[in-house]
Amino acid sequence: MRSYAKNSPEAMARIIALILLADGDLDDGEAEMLDHLGLYDRLGVSRNTFIRVVQEYFEDLLHDDTGDRIRLLDAQRLDAVLDAVDDEKKRIDLAAMMLSLISADGVMNDAELATLRHVLVHWGLTLEGIEANLP
Repeated sequence: MRSYAKNSPEAMARIIALILLADGDLDDGEAEMLDHLGLYDRLGVSRNTFIRVVQEYFEDLLHDDTGDRIRLLDAQRLDAVLDAVDDEKKRIDLAAMMLSLISADGVMNDAELATLRHVLVHWGLTLEGIEANLP
């Protein structure tokens, strides 16, 4: 699994990639929400850079897994991606973006909820804490 500089725009984009791919399907509503949230500007990346990071994450998933299945919810992999951002404000902003993205299609499926729950626990955040720190 490749890595990016700590707290870098690419590290943050990779965290968004993991929630987008959590259910194995990039929905049109989620793609539209990226623009609606001003996600590229908030992350500090261009649309092309964001797409590259998502592609690299997907490639890493394909190369890191062995066997017949890709384990999208592997805790060790998720933790490695999440540990690339340790700035509290960035974590809160990322968690808020993730929540918006998984609710964009009107359905929060089990894989997305499990991933978000893992993120919150790993970072020591709560939904209430995220809401309290939003602008």
